[in-house]
Amino acid sequence: MSTSRLCNKEKGENWKLTSLGFLNEKTHFIVARLPEPWEEESTHVLAEKYHVKRDRIAFCIVSSWDLGYEKGYNSVSVPAIEAKYSKRAFEGGMKKSVELYMQVHKPEGNLKQHCEEMLKKNENQ
Repeated sequence: MSTSRLCNKEKGENWKLTSLGFLNEKTHFIVARLPEPWEEESTHVLAEKYHVKRDRIAFCIVSSWDLGYEKGYNSVSVPAIEAKYSKRAFEGGMKKSVELYMQVHKPEGNLKQHCEEMLKKNENQ
């Protein structure tokens, strides 16, 4: 990832280099996979509570480059987010997102079961 991509002065982004990577007011992490049903809620919760922006680089068709880019980018940004906000920022955001999704959309069947499994998995960690 190039510094020029991260330090975009034309967009008014104020990035700084830290020992953990590049940070600004809105820390980013990226996703290269099929979205979970509660992704919209998760994006909102992370942005509102932790000022973290999710950038999607791929949806259904994911190349090895996409996966490598996601892994490399997040190997720096996720520890930086956890150091800045909380080690449990993602788990707490996930739990709140799934709960919000279930309240609003009232999933049934396999989708409801999947949501409940995610909440239970989150409790056990």
